[in-house]
Amino acid sequence: MQANGFLYWVYDDQRYLVSLETATMEFSVTELPHCLRHCSFDVGETKDGATCIVYSDQFNVGVLIHARDDDGVERWVLDRVVPLDIELQRVLQGEMTDTSVPIRLVDELIVLAVRNGYAYLAMYHDTQTPCWFLSLCLETMKLERLFQRTFDSDVHLYIMAWPPSLVGNYGRFALEGAP
Repeated sequence: MQANGFLYWVYDDQRYLVSLETATMEFSVTELPHCLRHCSFDVGETKDGATCIVYSDQFNVGVLIHARDDDGVERWVLDRVVPLDIELQRVLQGEMTDTSVPIRLVDELIVLAVRNGYAYLAMYHDTQTPCWFLSLCLETMKLERLFQRTFDSDVHLYIMAWPPSLVGNYGRFALEGAP
């Protein structure tokens, strides 16, 4: 995991987070909150650049912020926990043709990545059933559907840069000598 100039690794027992500050090449270890021991989570950053952890525990999504307390000790502090079952129903309702049939909620909601104030999630059933990939705005906690496909391995988020030929183009073609 990577955020704000740090690389992060979770120690095998999920009790500690090892971090490497890439500017100084210094390692540090912090104890993770107990709520992260048996759930899916990822380290990333909020829209304003604060380092955070987003985790899912069944249909609840929590956000922890990395902060320094009054004693100067850095800790992961709980910012909020939001139940997403109603949001999941809202987002997936558009895919249902018969609205009288309840939506089968997933076996697991997995946090895949956290980047620039968005958490990317997968609704996982099994390796044979297509699952929904979703984005969650950490500011508004609004969930959006991205796409559906099977999911049987790790996912690594990559956000492509906008093509340079389209930057500042504003929909016009730049043709030299065109009338």
